[in-house]
Amino acid sequence: TTTSTTSNIVVSRKCYKKTFFGYSIDLLDLSNNFMAASSAAVIASAITTPFDTIKTKRQVTSHTGTNKTDLRLVTIICDIYKFEGFKGYFRGLFPRMIKVVPSCAIMISTYEVLKHFFIDSNHSSSSSSNH
Repeated sequence: TTTSTTSNIVVSRKCYKKTFFGYSIDLLDLSNNFMAASSAAVIASAITTPFDTIKTKRQVTSHTGTNKTDLRLVTIICDIYKFEGFKGYFRGLFPRMIKVVPSCAIMISTYEVLKHFFIDSNHSSSSSSNH
């Protein structure tokens, strides 16, 4: 059992372990993975939203039958800033985060749990076959 001391409080990691279908899952690691993946998704969403906004504006403009100069990347970037300001590049950020953050957190957390499950099951099957 691993213990960690934080500001004179000793917490046993054993109390954070739960068993599901015969496999022990460390809930502290699971919550850390969930929060790390959520944070990464927020940052990635904030960084990529301006590019997605420009791409979407270009797709919409190409289907409206406007002339080719309206499809140029520089024109689209300037138009967004001119008509909507800097905030225009981040249009749709909140709905995007609502979609991306939970899915990323669930995906990464599931990956980490399954990775440890298969590593542990692989070690236990190889050690039992050696005996």
